[in-house]
Amino acid sequence: MEVGCWRGGLTLQYATLAQWFSKKLIVIDLDAAMLSHAKNLVDKLYPDLGVVYFNGTLANYMDSGEFPDNVVALVLDADHSYAGCKKDCLALKDVHDKCRMFIFHDFSMRRAEDPPHLGAVDRAIYEVFGKDVRLVPTGLKMTEPGKPNEDGVYIESSEGAILITGWNSFK
Repeated sequence: MEVGCWRGGLTLQYATLAQWFSKKLIVIDLDAAMLSHAKNLVDKLYPDLGVVYFNGTLANYMDSGEFPDNVVALVLDADHSYAGCKKDCLALKDVHDKCRMFIFHDFSMRRAEDPPHLGAVDRAIYEVFGKDVRLVPTGLKMTEPGKPNEDGVYIESSEGAILITGWNSFK
């Protein structure tokens, strides 16, 4: 059903969807400890779901030859640096035709020390897909715009964005 790069709780939501719709869930994470944490959470609730867990990047997973041909949604939530986000967005070129949508987490995430600038996720999306990219906002505003939480982070608008592949192309 989807390929997710995530850390914990959100993976449970995708696991629930995968079970409801009898789809496969693939979880990709750079951090082996966080991948193990996600696995423990999912396996407790859905021991028979048959989730695939992969430690590495999306590009690493694609290089493994295991990327499915018909993916409903690919969820990206891993490296929040600009360089990491841009690398992930560029890697999407190789799966654009195999996937119906890309879901980006932490869209509009800002840091207190750098509020006037685009967040890393936003900037990477706009640079790779162009300023006219069509995005569907998703998720909540977990903080007030301009008012950072205790970690110095705030969400400017929605916490996520969905890019429908048929509506968009690469620059």
